[in-house]
Amino acid sequence: MRQLSSLMPPKSRAPRGVLVIMLIPMALAVHACRGNGELPQVNPPSYESVTVFDLVTKGRALDSARVSVDGWLRIEFEGNALYATRDAFDGHREKDAVWLDLTSPKDPKLASLNGQYVRIKARFEAYEHGHLGAYAGALREINDISASPQSERTNVF
Repeated sequence: MRQLSSLMPPKSRAPRGVLVIMLIPMALAVHACRGNGELPQVNPPSYESVTVFDLVTKGRALDSARVSVDGWLRIEFEGNALYATRDAFDGHREKDAVWLDLTSPKDPKLASLNGQYVRIKARFEAYEHGHLGAYAGALREINDISASPQSERTNVF
């Protein structure tokens, strides 16, 4: 009776040099990944403090700038915006507002800020005018929306 191993094809072995060539990059990669476990420190982006009025009147000069801006927040279907004044907010004066590119407008935290005076940190796009082109510009890449201190409210129009 023949042994089962004699019916199997002979094992092929990679030449020793090929194995060494394959192991060297793997060893280097493992060595590079070993560290002290700390990630390098990343500085947060800086934001230029501006008003909605600045964005409305000097939009082209501020195009693509990272801005920190205070205003009256409106969250509604096809009408997410930041208004310069309470009067502009109440009167739905979109030309005195910038459109907000929100990824999740139904966020409960965001909904709780609707109608409030807020501070937004985002990138301003002067040539994006929101729904139906009604707004003076747009805030995209929104990094933060939070309640703004009452003492900093100013009417600039």
